[in-house]
Amino acid sequence: MAKEIVIFHFAPLELYPPLINFGKYLSQHIREGTHITIITTKTPQFLNKIDFPNIKIIRFKGIDPSKSTVSKMVRYFHIYGATLWVLLKVRPRVVLYYETLSSLPVIIYKFFNRQVN
Repeated sequence: MAKEIVIFHFAPLELYPPLINFGKYLSQHIREGTHITIITTKTPQFLNKIDFPNIKIIRFKGIDPSKSTVSKMVRYFHIYGATLWVLLKVRPRVVLYYETLSSLPVIIYKFFNRQVN
């Protein structure tokens, strides 16, 4: 049985060097039968997009600070809902999240899968 690991980082992973280093490490040391997915938001245009071999990266459209409060709230709910959907679909045994902003879908997922670490 494959082991699923999901990493959720709300901000674009390119803005967080520790996550970049962790992704590089994981892609080089991934065990056979383990599938890793990183969920994040899209890379800003001024940065080069990073990909890792053997790791699936799902990127959602981020929050545009110039938009209205209502528009930003809709984007937050979309990202959280889509992330929760991925978690429910993939059913990972391990979920890692960075920053408090990334915790909501993981907390909700824990109600559906109490076995998750």
